[in-house]
Amino acid sequence: MLFLKSTNKGLESIITTFYKSKSFYGKKKITKITLFPMIHFGDSSFYEKVTKKAMKLDAVLYENFDSENSNENFFMSTISGKKSNKYDFSLPELCVYVMDIYYSTFSRVFGLTEQTIEQINYSEIKNFYNADLCSSNQKIDKKYSVNGKIYDGRKIFYDFMGTVLNRVAFLNYLDLIYNNYSEPLRDIYNKTINELVKNSNSEIFSFSKARENHVLSLLNKLIKENRNIGIIYGAEHMNSFYNYLRSKNYKVLNKTPIIVLPKVPPIAKHKFRNINKS
Repeated sequence: MLFLKSTNKGLESIITTFYKSKSFYGKKKITKITLFPMIHFGDSSFYEKVTKKAMKLDAVLYENFDSENSNENFFMSTISGKKSNKYDFSLPELCVYVMDIYYSTFSRVFGLTEQTIEQINYSEIKNFYNADLCSSNQKIDKKYSVNGKIYDGRKIFYDFMGTVLNRVAFLNYLDLIYNNYSEPLRDIYNKTINELVKNSNSEIFSFSKARENHVLSLLNKLIKENRNIGIIYGAEHMNSFYNYLRSKNYKVLNKTPIIVLPKVPPIAKHKFRNINKS
């Protein structure tokens, strides 16, 4: 199922609500599950709209990859660990750091909002539950299979981080030498949109099912007392949740597309204004 879609308006996140009805003693009970496909940078209005919709639900499970179980903030908990002379970063921890460097760089260059820093603090909202695991409990399989092919998990992680850091360096270079929304920057922006759509439907980007299984375990507990539940999670995880809901006979009730990355990023208008003034 498509949860991210590239249109003439930009990249759309397809917020999808599923439902299932059951009869108990002649009365119908309807359970609704809404999936909110997320990416880590986008237009600020997107995160505002998602939060506004989610706050109307009975309960919400959200993604927040952390380094320790007792902490809500990955970086604060990691810094705390380093103060205690714990300098050995795990591979998942390194990957989180590298990805955050990329998210913040991409957001800065294109004038976007970085979700992890500027979104509303979900941990302070009633009925919002952190449904993620901590990085210290994550294991990277040496070998795993996707569609009959065997992959070296650790090698893919290292190659992936190298590619991401190379992108960061290139973005910083282009941002330094160009004073406008140049063709190279436009090319990167458009390719990123296409890549996000592709990755959201690619099984290989979901290295471990542990996090998704953890979400589904919490979902089954919440369903006992709540009838309208949301899941705010990365778009690449959505098809796993979709497959699970379909296996439990949930049907699509409605779809709401919201622009997460506009066709023309905010920084383009800002830089063009600067040129016109000069």
